[in-house]
This record gives sequence, structure tokens and C-alpha cells, in this order.
Amino acid sequence: MIDYLKRGEKNKKMRDMVECKAIDKGWSSDRKYLLKDKEGKKYLLRLSNISKKEEKEKEYEMLSLFSSLGFPSSSPIEKGITEDGKDFYMLLEWVEGEDMEKILPTLNKEEQYNLGSEAGHILSMIHSLPVKEEDKPLKTKKEKKLRQLEKYKLSVNRIEGDEIYIKYVEDNIDSMWIEPPVYLHGDFHPGNLIYTPNKRVGVIDYNRWE
Repeated sequence: MIDYLKRGEKNKKMRDMVECKAIDKGWSSDRKYLLKDKEGKKYLLRLSNISKKEEKEKEYEMLSLFSSLGFPSSSPIEKGITEDGKDFYMLLEWVEGEDMEKILPTLNKEEQYNLGSEAGHILSMIHSLPVKEEDKPLKTKKEKKLRQLEKYKLSVNRIEGDEIYIKYVEDNIDSMWIEPPVYLHGDFHPGNLIYTPNKRVGVIDYNRWE
């Protein structure tokens, strides 16, 4: 894999890599790899089918925007097309630390609360970014959310006494789009958060941004 990536004339940073390890975590269709350069610095490589080039170019743009906010994040370094033209790649900074999903149960309630507060602050920063005109949605998600609610109502995973909450959602569904749209991470949960060595919250996997 390393030799394959180094062959691209424009893949400048890739030429410094000496180690490559596949990552199987996550649900994205991207192929992900942990890379290391000669100095031992880590990077994240995401490979996508070339048919997704336009979508991934936009994702790279959004990563640049989100990383400007200052919290630990998968900041973009380099992008391009592999030599055979089959894949679009993004080389990103590696967020060092432990999976928040695994570390949270080992922490006391005060530490958990503080991390939750920091995560909320990060979301607030993302939501405060001005939305570009071309990124504003043309329609609401009302129909989608009502379909999801209907699936829940027909499922075997109902919570006892949930009727009052279902009615509340149905009665107030239009209230969700009173405010202007904001940028979303799209999949913000402990599995996509990193507990960094200095006990901060790092954010990864923005591929479901919207």
C-alpha cells in the first residue's frame, strides 16, 4: 500500500510514509489507514472510490472549516487522486488518544460531566459557523423524521408510556425548523470522539456532515 501511494507525482506528503496499517472501525465505505512517517508521526488516510470525488472534495473543504475552530480534530493535510485514477484520497492529522466510548465508563461522574460539557461547547462552535448559501438545504427533514417515528411506533423496542412523547413530537414537528440551518457533524457520539492525552475531547469521522 505504501509503495502504491508513493508513486503518485502529486502525492508529496505520502512519500514520507514508512508504515501503513488498515483500520476496520466505523461504518463508512471509505477504506481507512493509520500511516507513520520517518519521524514516527501518525496520520489518517481515507480512500474513496473516484465516483465520490466531488462529494469528498466538499468533505475536505468542510474539514478545513471545522478544524479552524481550534479543538483537536482530523485536520486536512493533503488530498488527491491515486495514480491508477481509481481512488480519491484524503490525508488527515491523526487525533491521538483513546476511544471515548471505551474510556467514559472508567471515569468518575465529574470527569464524565466535564467531558460532556466540553463536547457540547464543541458542537456549539460548529453550529455557530455561518452557513454558505450553496450549503443551505432546499427542504426540511419533516418527512424523514415522521417516517423514522412511524418505524419506531411499529417496532418491538417501544418504551412503556411513550404515547405522550410520540404525540408531543407529532404536534410540534414543524417547530424544529424555525431557526436558520446550521452545519452538523452528522454523527456526533462517543464512538467518534477521542479522549486525548491532555484529557480533552477530540473529534473524528466527519463523513456524515451536513
